[in-house]
Amino acid sequence: MDAIFPFKKIIDQQIALKQNYETYMKPPNGGICIVILDSKIHKIVMGRGWVHPTRKTQYISLIENCLKRHKINNCNININLSDHPIPGVFNFCRVKGSSFFLLPNHRFTQDEIEINGLKFENYEDQKQYILNYKNKPKKNKIYNISIPHRSKIPYFKYALNNTDFCDGYLYTGSGHKLVDLDTSTNSKLESKNMAGEKFKDWIEHLNYKYLIYCDGNTLSDRMRLLLCSKSVILKNNSNYEEFYTYLLTNNSNYIQYNNIDDLRKTYDYLDDRPEIFNEIVNRNTLFLENVLTYENILYYCKLLINGLTE
Repeated sequence: MDAIFPFKKIIDQQIALKQNYETYMKPPNGGICIVILDSKIHKIVMGRGWVHPTRKTQYISLIENCLKRHKINNCNININLSDHPIPGVFNFCRVKGSSFFLLPNHRFTQDEIEINGLKFENYEDQKQYILNYKNKPKKNKIYNISIPHRSKIPYFKYALNNTDFCDGYLYTGSGHKLVDLDTSTNSKLESKNMAGEKFKDWIEHLNYKYLIYCDGNTLSDRMRLLLCSKSVILKNNSNYEEFYTYLLTNNSNYIQYNNIDDLRKTYDYLDDRPEIFNEIVNRNTLFLENVLTYENILYYCKLLINGLTE
């Protein structure tokens, strides 16, 4: 393995625990097993229960793209498609420092999330589009778009009382509807145009200087998009990690907040120090150019899968 490959550390850590990987065909409940034979996908085996169709398609496409560039051992790639990580198979996230195995999350390939009404075959195309998008001068506010998941609601309740520097939009028009949002708060947000059934494109994030990241059921996979925004990410203190997030650090790639009430202090601190904004944006742009590339993502998959199955 190339010593300068940026993901060498996390790959080596996982390969050191290869005895914990289920090498035989064992798709988890709601997951899949991609069987590789002669460096081709031989068959797809689905686990019991409901299998997420979009995530299934995305992971198959990820492995197909990897096989176009790299040789993979004859093996069984067992993939968990649910949010909550499980041992012995591949997951898109895990508790920090745990011994679970990590593939890049499904949305790095054929992301179903539209950006300015467009969909992209892979992260490289998506990333370049966002980085080169010519948006208006950024508003000097904090912003977030999401569905009304319980982890997202505290920010919006806070924003209701701090509209001088907070903004956002809870989309209630999806199949999730209000989810965990009470009708009273929803009415208050709607009165300020901060919630509604009308869809708002992700591209709206690019109009704001500061963007909120917070976890979903486990880890939210939106970090890959926020890094492209040329805005500063305000990140909650998460217990979870993706395969690349150990390379991101507080005050270098994002600003961490521990409590929602910290946001005004954080905002004031950044507003008084524009040089910090520029440093973080420039650092993240370099990270995207040199580290989090689709080629590196595919090479990561090849090295890890082969290292666990040789």
